[in-house]
Amino acid sequence: APFEAAPAPAPAPTSLDDSKRPPELVAHPQQLLVTILQGTGLVGWGTAARDPMVCLSLGEDRLQTSCRPGEAAPTWDESGSLAIADLNQQLEIVVRHRDEEGPMLGFYALPLRRCVRVGPVDLRVPLLCYNPSTDAMECPEADSKLHLRCEARGVAEDQVRALEAEGRWSMAMRRSLDAAAAEA
Repeated sequence: APFEAAPAPAPAPTSLDDSKRPPELVAHPQQLLVTILQGTGLVGWGTAARDPMVCLSLGEDRLQTSCRPGEAAPTWDESGSLAIADLNQQLEIVVRHRDEEGPMLGFYALPLRRCVRVGPVDLRVPLLCYNPSTDAMECPEADSKLHLRCEARGVAEDQVRALEAEGRWSMAMRRSLDAAAAEA
């Protein structure tokens, strides 16, 4: 008798490629869970390249999304974790065309302190890109943005509360300095 086909397995949750991560980073007690949700205006300067993928790095730890061919406004909904070695680090976000070596479509350095809160934090970050005509990093005409969700895990609650308080203080300080500058 012929074999019966086994039922198709349920699809696994989509995750960022962590196959190149060293085991000590995968098992690190403090992790930043990052979900790349979607991008808009991912075209870069003077390029028709529109096969975006997102590369993340936090210290020595790295992850990347899948490539979304032909999309300037892709949806990923891909998650992965990066090891937190120091709360003063920056999460480097690079959107590239096709692969890790492809042309850069956008860049943002996100201070980890903006991600460490009680519960997940949704962020929409503006992406900068190298403009060859001005030889500077600028926001492209297409208003490139990346929507992501971050959640710190394994960070002591007192550290999280201190960072939240520090964030509120620095925002209040910035507003008062802006107001003083406007009055001058």
